[in-house]
Amino acid sequence: MGGNTVLLGNMVDSRYTDGETADVAAEDHFETYHDDVAPEDAESPLLSSEEADTRKAWTDRMNDRVPPRLIRYWKATVTWVKGPKPPRIFSITPILPGVQHAPLNLLDRLAPKRAHKVCLLIAFYLSWALAFGLIMWKSSFASDVPGYGAPTRLWCGATFW
Repeated sequence: MGGNTVLLGNMVDSRYTDGETADVAAEDHFETYHDDVAPEDAESPLLSSEEADTRKAWTDRMNDRVPPRLIRYWKATVTWVKGPKPPRIFSITPILPGVQHAPLNLLDRLAPKRAHKVCLLIAFYLSWALAFGLIMWKSSFASDVPGYGAPTRLWCGATFW
């Protein structure tokens, strides 16, 4: 570096001239820590009561940086999530209650206990799986399609004309 600068680690300090050494510069550089209180600052508070009153809260400072449209949408979302005031219980009145409640009444008459209903549900699932499996088995192992002949498996070397 030049004659008027002193190299401190990776920092360059040009306050020192040729006559002063790097040791003096290093001692001066690390004399005070940036959080240390200077003697003239020790007697004064960080914020006076008037300054503390006029200082904005962090939410107000954040609102200055957030677009107003986003704030409006956020407030509308919060209001929607909280629900109506006072809270209301919504109910649906059926059009034909006798017809719409008939399956439930039949199920309650045929299977009054929870265990009976679970057994009926399992039987329904098994019958559905059997029907689905039979249809898939018949469609995948067709030996002859009327009017077209036997199906041919597709592979990389298959030619059809």
